[in-house]
Amino acid sequence: MKPVIKSETRLAVIDLGSNTFHLLIANVNHLPPHFKELYRERAYIYISRQGLDCIPEEKIELACATLNAFKQKAEELDCERVKAIGTAAMRTASNAHRIVDYARDQLSLEIELISGKREAELIFKGTQCLNYNAHGPSMIMDIGGGSVEFILQEKSKIIYAASHDIGISAIRKDFAFSEPVKKQEMEDFYNHLDSLLNELNVNIAALSPESLIGSSGPFEILESMSGDLPSANANIYRSSDCRQMVSRVLTEDRQGREKLANMPPHRADMSKEAFILINYFLRKWPCFERIVVSPYAIKEGVLLEMIQGD
Repeated sequence: MKPVIKSETRLAVIDLGSNTFHLLIANVNHLPPHFKELYRERAYIYISRQGLDCIPEEKIELACATLNAFKQKAEELDCERVKAIGTAAMRTASNAHRIVDYARDQLSLEIELISGKREAELIFKGTQCLNYNAHGPSMIMDIGGGSVEFILQEKSKIIYAASHDIGISAIRKDFAFSEPVKKQEMEDFYNHLDSLLNELNVNIAALSPESLIGSSGPFEILESMSGDLPSANANIYRSSDCRQMVSRVLTEDRQGREKLANMPPHRADMSKEAFILINYFLRKWPCFERIVVSPYAIKEGVLLEMIQGD
């Protein structure tokens, strides 16, 4: 890939996720992955905390204030272009237009509301920045607040991709898990997933991917609990070790999760739903021998498209 935008151009990406808003600022260069990160910030907004149908008033105010701060930071760092995207909650909530209108009218910032399919495509592009050479097929999994994206890939090509509205907030709204979660509750949920994800599971069976690449915050919990910092070279964990960590999390109530060693305080609450999802795949598919934690995801995918001129 040869960059279309000239070297040293400074770009900003704002990702309005269903739980977290992200700002990424980078300089373009001619060395793969063709950008160098300058600044990164995340804000936990939780616009989907009460579901995907409607954003609470206080969350709209917080979202707008955060967007304002992100735009100011981009201007302060002399970004030539700022690209903003909205994912599950932003494309679904009946009043999300208020955030879109604020960004356009007050900040001169257009927010692109992307589909689940488009989200999966951008996540795939972002994870191509990862310095990890899978020797066979792998599955990328991005767990968000509103949706979860699955991408089966082989030799840097998408074999299958799907997006499902089973993100952390969506699960919390539709499934009232106990604290700690009960075995029968988990089994009932997994039966639901078997039906919902039948096409995905058929493709996993056909491909037998050995690596599960996690490209979102919940996988950072595994990284943190292992005592590691994010790495462009990929932190890689044996599935057996991850199953033990998942089990520790799922056998605790919220207070117990908060006390677990190296559990990020802001992730203890919703780690339950995320780990229930991860556990489903580790338990169902022993072909996954390892979990690879990617620091790259949708933001980097958007950034690469900006650099390529797409």
